[in-house]
Amino acid sequence: MYYIAGISVEGHEEGCDFGFDMVERIILDYCLKELPRDQARGLVAEKRFTYYGGGRKWRDTDLLGLTAGVLQIKYRIPLHWENCCATVVGRELLLAALQRIKIKLFNRPGWQCGRPREGHGFFDHIVTYEPDRLRSMLSARKYGIWEHSKDRKKALQILDRFIGFLQEQKNLTRIIFFDDIFCTRLDATAQLKLNNQGIVTGFKYLTPDDVQVYRWSPHIGVWRRS
Repeated sequence: MYYIAGISVEGHEEGCDFGFDMVERIILDYCLKELPRDQARGLVAEKRFTYYGGGRKWRDTDLLGLTAGVLQIKYRIPLHWENCCATVVGRELLLAALQRIKIKLFNRPGWQCGRPREGHGFFDHIVTYEPDRLRSMLSARKYGIWEHSKDRKKALQILDRFIGFLQEQKNLTRIIFFDDIFCTRLDATAQLKLNNQGIVTGFKYLTPDDVQVYRWSPHIGVWRRS
């Protein structure tokens, strides 16, 4: 699932009690892949990765400015979709992109999830996991059979809800897509931040206060940080 948080003008991370369930998240990813690569590239401010190696091997400043290739080859730090825990994007840029996607889908009555999309890079696109892969993992018993005839209607509903949320959050400058499907921060040692060019902009060893995660509480109908 996606939990959506924000970063305020003052630079503080704020919970928003807003997110998407598994099916909504997959449909949203299909929508985001409709963006041409040059438009998608400008949205991403940073991607965050968890590191699970033991001990304190480096100072917080030792890795700044290094490329993803150097991290993986020289320092043996993996940077894959499995340990990407969040993507940070500009709120206004994201809002404009979603509005463009909505217009595109509105003018394509036969739109469905799963058709071929333009390829994209790993660090410069919001979508981290291929939605085709996520959709193939859905349990038919739990989620039923995917009905493509409903894709466009659901996509427009999801886009409307997300656009409405972003329009209300004028106090936020950036939006954080938290992702805890494959990557949990609960047992992570550190967190790395890389910009959309794959260059390290931040590194921090985590404390217990840093590894809280947002989870959906269905009995009360809200997202809570735990």
